[in-house]
Amino acid sequence: MTFFYIILAIAAGCIIMSITGKISRTNKNRKQIRAQWGKAPDIKYTEDIYNSVRNYFDNHKNQGKNFFIDDITWNDLDMNRIFSRLNITRTDVGEEYLYNMLRELLYEQSELAERDRLIEYFRKNPSEREKIQLILSDLGKLRFLSISEYINGKRSGGGINGMYYKFLSLFFIASMVTTIFYPPAIAVFMISLAVNVTVYFKARDQIIGHLQSLGYIVNLLGISRKISRLNIKELDTYLTELRKCTAKVKGVSLNAFYFLFYTSENYLFELIKIFLLGEPVAFHSIFNIVKKHSEEIESIIKTVGLLDSLISVASYRDSLDYYVTPVLEKGNINSKKVEFTDMYHPLIKNPVTNSFSLAGGALITGSNASGKSTFLKSVAINALFAQTIYTCLAKEYSSCYFNIYSSMALSDNLEMNESYYIVEIKSLKRILKGLNDDIPCLCVIDEVLRGTNTIERIAASSEILNYIAGNNCISLCASHDIELTQILADKVDNYHFQEFFEDDNIKFDYKIYKGKSTTRNAIKLLKILGYDESIVDSAEQRACEFTQNGYWPKV
Repeated sequence: MTFFYIILAIAAGCIIMSITGKISRTNKNRKQIRAQWGKAPDIKYTEDIYNSVRNYFDNHKNQGKNFFIDDITWNDLDMNRIFSRLNITRTDVGEEYLYNMLRELLYEQSELAERDRLIEYFRKNPSEREKIQLILSDLGKLRFLSISEYINGKRSGGGINGMYYKFLSLFFIASMVTTIFYPPAIAVFMISLAVNVTVYFKARDQIIGHLQSLGYIVNLLGISRKISRLNIKELDTYLTELRKCTAKVKGVSLNAFYFLFYTSENYLFELIKIFLLGEPVAFHSIFNIVKKHSEEIESIIKTVGLLDSLISVASYRDSLDYYVTPVLEKGNINSKKVEFTDMYHPLIKNPVTNSFSLAGGALITGSNASGKSTFLKSVAINALFAQTIYTCLAKEYSSCYFNIYSSMALSDNLEMNESYYIVEIKSLKRILKGLNDDIPCLCVIDEVLRGTNTIERIAASSEILNYIAGNNCISLCASHDIELTQILADKVDNYHFQEFFEDDNIKFDYKIYKGKSTTRNAIKLLKILGYDESIVDSAEQRACEFTQNGYWPKV
């Protein structure tokens, strides 16, 4: 009986430690949630993490008919950094869903309005929102799990025989019970314990690659049940969906796997899962359950991911100086437009705002560093925000629904043995291929065909921009080729950014103006940076002669 009391004392101690640890974690999470709200996240992301958070997107982008932002546009617009700026999600599911949300454009007002309703609910009801966030914190983030691959059948469970582990587990229980009533049987109990510990770690090495992912799925079911029990009528549709789906996903092995495996900070259960071979016993069954109920589990992922990601967007809204919900309408070649007031870029501190209205094509000229590229990115990012998180960084914003493309931050592809020019014309070709009569395209292009000589660049780029302007597209193209303003004068509107000099210092106001650029700063900068006066004066004279005569004089 002494042995029995020792076991009870150990169990009681483990339970107390588990409860204490749970309270401590909850308090820590609550403080973190409150400190994080409405502030820019201070989290560093590696390239591996960015590759991990796109897992749901990679497994989802070929499903459905919606338009997804492609990798070129995503990279051009620095969307990884913008995703990081928005992301205060508490789970891998929410993080991956938020990433996908920013890449999947919506075209129905009802869907966007529902997102807005949820975002505003979370903004205005911190108590209910915190309850959800605390439950989500119990799931947490592990990353690199690829749980979507288990749902869509890309992963399999191997060929380990589960009956062998069940026999050893039952024999351990029998030896323990026998020892309580017949103490001399402790030798058998100790042998059984030693065998199970050895077998456990050997088996775990064989299935370790799957354990975290499967455990995460099971724990996802557990926290989904907790969320579904909340009494929040504004979320009733989503809570009902969670209740329905979790009720269908049942099974002894699933419960055992959840109870015995995914409780890594519960010391008692950590011991139990080793002695009873909890993970190997449940291992095969969990694969069958996930496969059988893949639709329900995918629905749970979408529901939990949506709630977690929109809470993140709600915090983002509270961190902004100002924002507006966009006015969007269906457009065609005769009614396409984009119009905004005091719009700004999401990654710039103390940004300069711009107002703009366009119903066709725009050619934007101006000096280096005057703000052209930032403006192009601002327009495209806010158009993307409008059709994803229904939040525009402006005082007014209206447009039609767009498919969005860019061709900006390109580089040569050494692995594919492709020059910069080849990469560039491929990038532009995908834009031309994406033009259609049903949904207007918004495309932003920075320095079209910069990778080739002047004559061919101007000839080819003028025809490409003319073709785009004649289709169902709003295009914004930044260029240093002032010749294009004349060639395309009847096809696109001309705008420019400008600079001014003050005490031999160049300054910019980063404002967009109507008309083509009439200033140059490249030669002036040579003087400011201390180049020999003979170089500067001769360069200026040469430029003037070309402007007047149309040809370059010999050196």
